[in-house]
Amino acid sequence: MRSSWNLECAGRLRVGALVLDLAFKSASRAVAVSGPSGAGKTTFLRVLAGLERLADGQVSAGTAAWQDSARGLFVPAHLRRAAWVAQDSLLFPHMTVEENLGYAQPGQAELEEVAALLEISGLLRRRPAHLCCFRHFERAERSASLSGVHEA
Repeated sequence: MRSSWNLECAGRLRVGALVLDLAFKSASRAVAVSGPSGAGKTTFLRVLAGLERLADGQVSAGTAAWQDSARGLFVPAHLRRAAWVAQDSLLFPHMTVEENLGYAQPGQAELEEVAALLEISGLLRRRPAHLCCFRHFERAERSASLSGVHEA
């Protein structure tokens, strides 16, 4: 593991009526975001992933600057060495967990480091249908479609 790691995001973004003022710094290589519905969690993660641009601000990971609006710098998502693990079941069902992680084409050492960091090394050979959380989402989605209830 690298010893000097940090993830920083500071800036402002407007999405419709929502104005997000972001000030985030973490030395951890894995970050969980929680909060009430509509607070901007997904938008914040989209900013980190490079799928949204801050109107004004900076995003950096380690020594790499990913966005600096003052300098006109923006590194697109496909060039950022980052992963976003959503709460929804977004795994390819026909692939193992390891194959899903490998879809982004990391090296084997990096894939193993991520698996260890997320504490999922023991799940790498399983398919999504054999993960209890996937079954939970599958049942919830089936139940919602039968009842006509859909997540906003």
